[in-house]
Amino acid sequence: MSIFSVPTFCVITGANEGFGRATAILIAEKLAPSSTICIVDRGPWEETTKAIKQKAGYDVEVKSIDADLADEESFGETNRAIFEGVDTSRYEHAILIHQAVAAHLDRYSRDLDDLMFLQRCTMVNISGPIVMTAEFFKTFGAPGSGLRKTVVNVTSVSACIPQKTGHIFGMGKAARNQFFRVMALEESGAPSNLRILGYRPGAIDDELTRQQWTSVDPLMRADAEALSKWEGFLKPEQSAAGLIKTLGEDKYENAAIVNTYDVLGIPFPGNLSMPHRGVLKESK
Repeated sequence: MSIFSVPTFCVITGANEGFGRATAILIAEKLAPSSTICIVDRGPWEETTKAIKQKAGYDVEVKSIDADLADEESFGETNRAIFEGVDTSRYEHAILIHQAVAAHLDRYSRDLDDLMFLQRCTMVNISGPIVMTAEFFKTFGAPGSGLRKTVVNVTSVSACIPQKTGHIFGMGKAARNQFFRVMALEESGAPSNLRILGYRPGAIDDELTRQQWTSVDPLMRADAEALSKWEGFLKPEQSAAGLIKTLGEDKYENAAIVNTYDVLGIPFPGNLSMPHRGVLKESK
């Protein structure tokens, strides 16, 4: 039985563009009747909501929450808008997908002198996802109790390979990877209905790549240019399909990092020359 075949409450952050938007649309198409998909990002929402509703099955509720995930003061309000008043008895599965990200490739590490700016980035990349995950468990039950729960941490090879100007992005991904590994370890001792997936969406034609093309560092820009000419430079919909396939097959170990290229059967070239990294080799 597919994990999408039961009434599901699904939350996706960063769902108004790129990979997040594509994921929301594909999941909406899979969800069973009486499900809810809650998309969380900055608005306007009209086009994304329309696209999701066109693909969603009958009796699938679509909620859009306009949220500044970098704002500490309003984060509690965002969590309440997502989880407060949810009738958990309606659902048999709950999914939380952390896609929202702050990258900021427009400065070098030596220029990161604004504490408020760094705190806002950390809210998006680390603190916010941790607190939202805790609220997710408060709503749907701790691991081992309540309904089945799936948490997806959208990660990146940048968590383990340094790139110039990739400081905020890379450290956020690395921290989240470790956080969810620890969670998986903590919940491994008893029967659990919790599934945790780390998913690398690969090189995608999206906003983050556009940031790389305009990075302050010329080698980062050259890397992005090299990737954009590779056959593995994906449309958001292609990578999102890999995530849906991985979730549906449900064969991954908890907190494992799954690479979209493995899922889609796209060979990772050993000779992809990138000025920044030399010959790029896939990191496990």
